[in-house]
Amino acid sequence: MHSVIEDLVNHIHQTGLLFTQACSPAEITRQSLSLAIRLIKSGRTLPDSLLAITSLPQASSAHNLLPQRAACLMTFLGLKFQLNDHYLQHLVAATFAVCSLKNNAEQKEGCQLFWREKRLLFF
Repeated sequence: MHSVIEDLVNHIHQTGLLFTQACSPAEITRQSLSLAIRLIKSGRTLPDSLLAITSLPQASSAHNLLPQRAACLMTFLGLKFQLNDHYLQHLVAATFAVCSLKNNAEQKEGCQLFWREKRLLFF
């Protein structure tokens, strides 16, 4: 596997682990935004890497690839349609966060309260 793709997959996986741990909503939001920036930068230099990540096979049933696939596809499409980087960053971070939180109800409730407090929209 190409080193850029390996680095991205590892970073996405590490960020995804935050959603299974007891992290604060502010930390989850910050890390999701950080991941989005990294995906956008990588997508600008090597857009095919984003598509390669979306087509990776599921290694095990314990590791859910939906959040990383959705974030990479959202990034690719946003870059293709030339969305503003700041807007795209928030769109990708929200996509990743929502997909990652869908199975963790307790963490989801905490994040929703935090996002309401900050007047952020959530799905």
